[in-house]
Amino acid sequence: MNKEKIMKKIKNLDWQDKAFLVSLIIVFIIQVFVLSGLHQLPGPIYGGDVYFHQGIIHHMDNTLEPWKDPIFKEEYVFYPSFMHFLVALLSKITGLSVYSTTIYFSAIMTLTSMSIMYFLGKRFMSKTTGLILAILYGASFRFTHASAFASAVMIPLTVYFYYFSKNKKEYMIGGLLYAIGSVQSILIVLGIPILALVNIAKRLLIAKKKNKEWKKLFTDHAYYSLGFIIGLPIFLIFYWGPVLFKYKLHTINPWQEYTASGVQSLTFGKIISTVSGIFFNFSSGIKIIFSLVALFGIYYTFTKKKYFPLIVFFAGFLATIHPIITMPLFGTSFGWYRFPVYLVFSSIIFIAAGFNAIINIKTKYTNYKPIVIALISLILLMNILVGINAFKTNKWTQIGFTESPQVDTFQKVGDWLKENDPDAVVLSLHPESSFALFGVSGIKQVTSRRTHANLFVDINERNADAAIMLFSNNTEVVKELIEKYDVSYIFIESYGIQAQQQCFNYKDQMELEGYGDLGMNCYITDNNYLDSVKEAGLDYRKVLARLDPAEADGPRIELISIIPSQNLINGYIQNNSIQIFNENQVILLRLNNEN
Repeated sequence: MNKEKIMKKIKNLDWQDKAFLVSLIIVFIIQVFVLSGLHQLPGPIYGGDVYFHQGIIHHMDNTLEPWKDPIFKEEYVFYPSFMHFLVALLSKITGLSVYSTTIYFSAIMTLTSMSIMYFLGKRFMSKTTGLILAILYGASFRFTHASAFASAVMIPLTVYFYYFSKNKKEYMIGGLLYAIGSVQSILIVLGIPILALVNIAKRLLIAKKKNKEWKKLFTDHAYYSLGFIIGLPIFLIFYWGPVLFKYKLHTINPWQEYTASGVQSLTFGKIISTVSGIFFNFSSGIKIIFSLVALFGIYYTFTKKKYFPLIVFFAGFLATIHPIITMPLFGTSFGWYRFPVYLVFSSIIFIAAGFNAIINIKTKYTNYKPIVIALISLILLMNILVGINAFKTNKWTQIGFTESPQVDTFQKVGDWLKENDPDAVVLSLHPESSFALFGVSGIKQVTSRRTHANLFVDINERNADAAIMLFSNNTEVVKELIEKYDVSYIFIESYGIQAQQQCFNYKDQMELEGYGDLGMNCYITDNNYLDSVKEAGLDYRKVLARLDPAEADGPRIELISIIPSQNLINGYIQNNSIQIFNENQVILLRLNNEN
């Protein structure tokens, strides 16, 4: 296609198309510029989600084996990782480092989500609605994170191809995308079927010829199912094969129950406050405007029989209260607190519909429409600026803008391991240390932060075994465990040293009422492994502590804190290892396992 034809096509575009392209380019450039100022990931290296996700990306970069556990050797995938696979693949294609690709993938997510929302809005109502939706999504500055990718890209995409498909091909694409989305987020696995049930009920309710509608529903969903069958290999290989057939959905390490947002917190009052917080947000001038416009959008879509956002809302509401059904049937919740993302999705559509309705109000004033479009454009521009400022001033982003010798040193260790021994297994002085090293390398660990470790593996067993390997003087047991886990390296750094020293120094106080959280400085296990700890000759304390260090209000349960030896590492490790790295209080020892 020559230059003249391209210019002619651009000239023939509607004003909404041109405005969308300009908005897309401007938002993308701004985000890339802001992201270029980062010197490290915008989050804490100890326990920060962004490092967890970068660790999985590193794992994919190391192996491109999505069915394997990224943290524990000989285990299988436990976290939906389609986004991580994409970022690792992009890193290999572009030649950029995993770190750089992780950083700039944020802007790619925004560009993609804006494009999806533009086409969704066009099919739902009009190009103007699509333009507003795209700009609203462009105001959300999301960093590379599985939940962000799900809410910004995969949920809108799977919803679009389920609800707005018009022919066989589109329904099949929709089914394929559902298979792919199911290895990205549980929000899609459960959310889309609930959306389908609500949509089926709506279609039957408003249909004049029920039998004909039944046949149409069957045909549409048959094509959708065929698309899913085509995507079944992805569905099984990337996540659900191991989870269903190896682990049988048995969550030994149920993350969500460690938080204040577990099933016990799902009350009628919590549901009402969640919904009202989304639709009646009066925290700022822009939020007040959006809340009022969303209410108008609800009225407008209902009266115009544009039921799409209402269906998304009801599906989101039912998904949020899903534990009412899943707890009696399966004994688990799929993290109810994540599903309000569908409510947020519906609220943004209501806002766009409301603005579109305001623009198209019939009036005798000839300048009404251009003036209203200008005012709405100003509001949307202010919202983008607010979003950029919120990202830049976030406390974790502020950390990302600073240089960190500690993170740089961790990265050196991670890079060395990736280059020289990518199949290694590392034992660290503390689970948080393991988490940090994994986050910069994707190298296998003996244990990790339990809230980011495999849901289907007994983390208490691994914690007890890690402590025994490090602290016990029972050489035979230590050697057996080192062989069992195939440990090649010992990782020692300042956080682990400080934590274990505090564990030792406060071992008596941690048993006192109200001081149990001191026990989190130690390796923590439960009563099932108390005998193993005793037989290894280790000291311990029974404490009442949290399982999630980031949740101040999380539930406290009785646990076993394992007290280290005063020297922190036992004689066997000291006598059978060589130091291969020592910089900025970061030490890597290589074990000689032949002795």
